[in-house]
Amino acid sequence: DLGQFFLTGNKADVKTPHGALSGLRSVYTANHAKSAKRRIDFPLVLPDDLQQHVVPLSEFIDSLIEKNDGEGEAVEELKHYLLLVENALRQKCLEKSADITASWGEAVKQVVSAARIDKTKKQELKSKLADLFEQDAVTGELLAFDPEMIQRLFSRIYTKQTAKLSADFLQKSKDLLQLVRDVLITEFDKSDAAKTPDQLSGQLAADEFKLDAFAGLMGHIGDRAESQPRIKRLQNTEMLLAEMIEKMEDGELTVSTDLSSGLQQYEKELKKFIEYFKARQIALLEVENKYEPGSHDEFFEKFDLRNVSLAEQALIWPAVIYLKQDQLDAERIAEILRIAHVDMPVKVIIEMNQALEPAKTAFEAIQSPSAANSLLRTLLHENQTYVGQAALSDVKGLKSAFKKGLQYQGPAFCGIFVGKQKNASDRLTEVMGTTHSRVSPVFSSNPGKGSTWAEKFCLKHNESYDQDWTEARATFIDENGSSKEVTETFTVLDFLTEQTEYADHCVAVEPGILTDSFVPAARFLQKGGSVTGIPYVLKYNDKGQETAIIVTQFLVNLAQKLLLNWRGLQELAGINNSHVIAQMAIAEEQQAKALADKEVELEAAYQAKLDSALGALADDIVGNIASGLLGQATVPVAAPAAAAPKPVAATPADEVQDTVEAEPEPEVEEDDMSFDEAYIDTPLCTSCNECVQRNKMIFEYDGNKQAFIKDASAGPFRDIVEAAEKCPVKIIHPGKPINPDESGLDDLIKRAAVFN
Repeated sequence: DLGQFFLTGNKADVKTPHGALSGLRSVYTANHAKSAKRRIDFPLVLPDDLQQHVVPLSEFIDSLIEKNDGEGEAVEELKHYLLLVENALRQKCLEKSADITASWGEAVKQVVSAARIDKTKKQELKSKLADLFEQDAVTGELLAFDPEMIQRLFSRIYTKQTAKLSADFLQKSKDLLQLVRDVLITEFDKSDAAKTPDQLSGQLAADEFKLDAFAGLMGHIGDRAESQPRIKRLQNTEMLLAEMIEKMEDGELTVSTDLSSGLQQYEKELKKFIEYFKARQIALLEVENKYEPGSHDEFFEKFDLRNVSLAEQALIWPAVIYLKQDQLDAERIAEILRIAHVDMPVKVIIEMNQALEPAKTAFEAIQSPSAANSLLRTLLHENQTYVGQAALSDVKGLKSAFKKGLQYQGPAFCGIFVGKQKNASDRLTEVMGTTHSRVSPVFSSNPGKGSTWAEKFCLKHNESYDQDWTEARATFIDENGSSKEVTETFTVLDFLTEQTEYADHCVAVEPGILTDSFVPAARFLQKGGSVTGIPYVLKYNDKGQETAIIVTQFLVNLAQKLLLNWRGLQELAGINNSHVIAQMAIAEEQQAKALADKEVELEAAYQAKLDSALGALADDIVGNIASGLLGQATVPVAAPAAAAPKPVAATPADEVQDTVEAEPEPEVEEDDMSFDEAYIDTPLCTSCNECVQRNKMIFEYDGNKQAFIKDASAGPFRDIVEAAEKCPVKIIHPGKPINPDESGLDDLIKRAAVFN
């Protein structure tokens, strides 16, 4: 019946005893429960001072601990209380942002009040904690784990980045503005208005007579007709430069929550900045007295973005548009895709609260990634667009995405998954689970780093980014107080089975009833469904007791789709790249074929050499046999001839007998080859070194580096037998042992017989 449930999803037909799903969690979720009591990145410390960085509360506390120099019990005790203050601040501000100074005071009061020390020590502790905080001199806010912090964080990064980028430009613009004002004074002094009695007497009385201005005036005597248009031009330039400087110093960021109005606002700001840069170009000419109305008037009338330098274009405020997932209808998606094609410095942040969306038509049998996720995947293939997908829980990832998106001169789109849970702790678990299960992974594509995927695409903000899944550990305490640590693979099915909308696709059963027909989800998904069986995941209650969750084919199909999406991203990052794997397979096949061909070639060459040697050997043997039959001298074959017995001196009687009568010797069978002595078929030697290395006193190479028996008595018979056994071409013939007292001869003679 569980197999039928897997196929149909009909719980009513399940007869196997099964329990409730409530209270069951994966190892991953169990590990991340009660976030407010764990050291996590939130809340964030947002200092009022723009020069200070936005940091996690835990990092801020660590910096205070480092400032508490020294060693010993007192230092460790203060560290303990600082961590308690951190925990109190997290429980207070994880849900709702608050002023850091007031919150610190309340947290210290709470910790000191709960401390089990006397009143005097409590007062000392309170003073120490207050002093440490005041030494850091930080004022600002603690940002809660809430989507509202996205704009706060983005605005801070934008302000710092813009100030850094424009600092030199602003200083030069201020200097230029002062020069324009000086020129204006000179031009005014040349005008008729400056020559009235009241004006002249007023300047002299106020001691405002300036020699440099007067010198400038003297240099322009005769060109009063040009003064009025120039004064008007300079006044307009001065006004625009002053306005630009004030605007850029203020750095107030305007964030639009509607795509259309945001683009309209950007068009207005763009026109303003073009006017600013136009005024700046005029000012540069005017202070050098190089402005020629005849040619420059016409040029500046047609001045537009094409005349603005790239360095100045980088200073133009981008359009910043903040959209929510439910705003992404077909019209807005089409407009976003259009923006991606145009090289506009538009920065779009998309708040995503749902990673998966229900099917919109009857044809769609399963849920699919949300429109926001799909849009970001589509934008990945726009070569001139920065694209990032981040998670609200990943502070470093958020900072990186914002900084890189702002630094990139073209359009930038960043989707941030924020979850839909109301409680901050539950939201954090949801967001992290969605990211780590590969449902909504983190990635970025930054064309500013290069045009190839290897240069621009990054997947490294994901845990175990080179694997299909992550691993999770959790410690459970049973009813007896015993602890048990469990490590499990955290798959997309582990995540999906914890979502209430998929409860109808899950059945909880005792693990003990599972047979070989049931397969762990990680193994089932890894094989792409080719594994036969029914997949399941394990869940645990608060005491660490296991329950197996059987899922339906519907849920498996969705999981496989999400896994394929993840593997597609891995390919872009160069992990398990199918093209590389295919090329490696081709290269390995070619290498194997080349080795096989070489082996065939070597075998053929060896066989030819062997055939040639055997032919020569056969000729020698046949020749020897024929010579023996004819009573002729034989030709030596491979092995050296046996030594002839030493001659014995003849006796006088023998000599007389030989002289008197020479009797014919009895006829014996010719046999010049003695198989009792060791020998080698030298022409067949392959120079493998096996025998020579074993005993150089017995074996030696000839001039052709082919072995022969140098002296069989120079070593044990065992060495000759073992050399024969090791010889790859089996051409060593051990013969019989020379030393009858050598140990183990019976066995050695049997082994030698094979080769004799």
